[in-house]
Amino acid sequence: SGTNWTHEWGDDGPKVQWEHALGTGFTSVVSQDGLVISSGHAGANVTVVALELESGVERWKFQFAAPVDANDFQGGPTSTPLIDDGSVYVLSRRGELFSLDLSDGKLRWRLDVVNKTAIRIPAWGFAGAPRAFGDRLVLNVGDAGVCVHKRDGVILWASEDRDSGYSSVVPYRDGDVECVIIGSGRSYVCVELETGRERWR
Repeated sequence: SGTNWTHEWGDDGPKVQWEHALGTGFTSVVSQDGLVISSGHAGANVTVVALELESGVERWKFQFAAPVDANDFQGGPTSTPLIDDGSVYVLSRRGELFSLDLSDGKLRWRLDVVNKTAIRIPAWGFAGAPRAFGDRLVLNVGDAGVCVHKRDGVILWASEDRDSGYSSVVPYRDGDVECVIIGSGRSYVCVELETGRERWR
């Protein structure tokens, strides 16, 4: 039932198999092919790390310079990485999008979304996880999202320069049209995946 919950396992609870310090941040973890991937802030960098699921041994790490950006909370990364089709996609709070090789963490491409689109950074930075749809990635950036090609980060469409919300993109089908729903700073917006054209808000 939904009663008598406790955070204390007691002596008969599961044993901790391994631990790994990530630093400051509010991302979750994702797992595939025996790896666990997450990120955290320490020093002057955000570190994306891949750990072996069974042992916690570090397989690879990727770092990029970033301020901690404390703003009514401790700061650090807030967007959970995405694993898709052999790549790891990471969106920073400042709007940098990285594509990393899942097997070794090497950088495939980098896109400064804010610089390329002239879309503002919201008060607490970008927080929604990237979402993959076939060969496209959709980001909760701007009024109603930004869509890029997974292969090279080329921007396919972008919405207006307004504050984004902090949620991840949700898939939706409006009749026979594949769409996504974006939580912006002021409303929920349904746009067509192919073109970014708004259908409703």
